Amino acid sequence: MWLIQFNLRYVMVKCRSQRDLDNGMTPQEARESEKLYFSEHPDWREVRKPVLGVTQLTTSLTTLLVDRIQISLPFIKWELQAQFEMAEREAAPLGTSIHDEPLATQSNHLMQLMSNYCSVLRQSTRGFYSDSVLATSGDLRLYGRCQEAYEALKHAIFSSRPGFGDPEFGQRLAADMVALRGRELPGFHNSQAFYNFVASCVEAWRPAVEHCRVLVVQSARAVSARLLDKLAPAHPALVFEVTLVANRLINDLADELSEKLDEIFVKESDPFTTNENMLELINQLRFRNFDRALEQVMASVVPAGASGEESEAELKADPKVAASELQAMVVARLGGWYMASHGVNVKSKVEDMTIMIEAYWDVATKRLVDNVCMTMEHDFLGKLLKQLEAECFVIATDSMGPKATEHLARLFSEDAAITERRRGLIAKRNRLGEALRTLRTMAPDCVATQQLTSQ
Repeated sequence: MWLIQFNLRYVMVKCRSQRDLDNGMTPQEARESEKLYFSEHPDWREVRKPVLGVTQLTTSLTTLLVDRIQISLPFIKWELQAQFEMAEREAAPLGTSIHDEPLATQSNHLMQLMSNYCSVLRQSTRGFYSDSVLATSGDLRLYGRCQEAYEALKHAIFSSRPGFGDPEFGQRLAADMVALRGRELPGFHNSQAFYNFVASCVEAWRPAVEHCRVLVVQSARAVSARLLDKLAPAHPALVFEVTLVANRLINDLADELSEKLDEIFVKESDPFTTNENMLELINQLRFRNFDRALEQVMASVVPAGASGEESEAELKADPKVAASELQAMVVARLGGWYMASHGVNVKSKVEDMTIMIEAYWDVATKRLVDNVCMTMEHDFLGKLLKQLEAECFVIATDSMGPKATEHLARLFSEDAAITERRRGLIAKRNRLGEALRTLRTMAPDCVATQQLTSQ
């Protein structure tokens, strides 16, 4: 015996037989025949009426369908609204077809496009991201991309810092000072070793500066092209022409930038500074070396008497003698350090030269990074904005000349795929809008609800 449990109601019906169909029994006659059958049958006539007959089945299915619609309608409305908004967002960048508009309207549209493009590009370069395009597209933020290049340059330059405190550095510097010694009088520094070291450091910085230049130029080229494509996706010919102009300007300015950077390297190769911070750095380094020497002396001295050792009791018994002996040892050892570091000998010269090189290195690296970054900002990005704005203005004003019709037709020519995509999105948006209007008319109290999906 089978036990079947129904989640919904069940209704018993009597269908037309093949003979009834062959005899042409109508639906109305079938319902009358069904009603007579259930009322005269010895078993079915004892069953309650709501579970018998096609009429009851129709009523039950209608009630069930209405209930299901009422449950699903808020979700359907939510989905319709979401699809409608998505279609509007996708269709908005494609704009409208401008071919059928008057020439004056097309000229104004071109002028607005060029003005908006230059304005947003300037905001991107200056780091103002209030425009919706820049707020939603991180790859179009030229200022941020250039800052990353500047930080990489700063890190590369500062990472090349020599180990001034390493013994090997002192040995190499001493060898250079001996090898490059000229007619200097005893006790005078060898300036040629200083110049050679600075020149070698400057050349070591060149790859990092060139890498930074390449990153900035590539970023400017990418942003200038993608930005207009984002603002005017429906006009690929216009995007192509402006991109050609931007690339030409960028290439010319990139060559000029290389010459400007070479001038910076020429200046840095000849050490010079009036920055008084270098004197402060020299004093700081000397104080640092003195503190280290003092720590070493204080850690090594032990009060000693005539026999070389005294007991703790003797030191406590005569503290004045212990203090005087300690003072004498500190003076002797610090005096020895001073003569070794500041006397007229090779070691003292290397020590002083190392201090001056380290101080100048700190000043020169900071100056180089600042000069390189300011040159890229002023002589490349600043000039690019001005020249590109002028070229875009020329493109816009050509639409008002004697050949305006051909000029505008060429710039506003559309790709067939874009035209078809715009047509499809507009049709989809209209269908969804009509469905929403019908839904609001038939169910004005329905509130759209997002359906939660199980993870």
